Amino acid sequence: MKKLKIVFLAFFLVTGLIGAEQKKNFPSSSKPIDHSQPKPYLSSITVLTPNGGETWGKGGTGIITWSMANVTQNVNIILKATNSVGGEFTIRANLPPTANKVVYLVPTNFGYDGKVFKVIISTVDGKIKDESDDTFTIRAMNFFATLASTPENYTGACPVTINFSGTITAEFPCDVTYYFFNHDDGTQSPNYTTYVNGSKTVPYSRQVTGSHSGHTTLYVTAPGGAKSNTAYFTVVCAQQVK
Repeated sequence: MKKLKIVFLAFFLVTGLIGAEQKKNFPSSSKPIDHSQPKPYLSSITVLTPNGGETWGKGGTGIITWSMANVTQNVNIILKATNSVGGEFTIRANLPPTANKVVYLVPTNFGYDGKVFKVIISTVDGKIKDESDDTFTIRAMNFFATLASTPENYTGACPVTINFSGTITAEFPCDVTYYFFNHDDGTQSPNYTTYVNGSKTVPYSRQVTGSHSGHTTLYVTAPGGAKSNTAYFTVVCAQQVK
């Protein structure tokens, strides 16, 4: 009986050693994850501006900026009217993945009055994209114009040049077209164009050869309209031109 106990003890001892060896050779399911292995990179696009609350002016410029991570495809820039059926169109196509800014010239006759918009930036296959977090507005912008003549009254030798100083103020940066109209003789200056970012001084001159009273107005014609005050002047020639 004693020998039988010894045999059983030896059997259990041998099988225990074999099981331990097998557990060592086969990894446990609770083995810690190896965090040193590289993870696959995620691709993303993020619209930065306009991202909600901005206003673009018709005839002005809209600035679109974005960032991208691990994007190798070309991208499209899409303008979407969020409260209009079918109001979605591409304003730039196939931009390289290195691009991150677009300056969009808003047409003067841009439609969709009363709509609000979002910008969508998407890879050409449409699989990676982002849009503005909230809506922004596109509308006609406001312009203001003033005009002064220097001097307003002149007495002296003729001919004399009367100089005018006009100021054009635009609500948003844009190219502005304008001209000066001389009411006293019905003549008009050529159409001029200048870039206005805030306010811009625009000079104008008239040559007067004899005693004369006149008045001139500055008109803004595009991308919006504005009319200045009328600048009056009087010239009294001390010595008439012969």
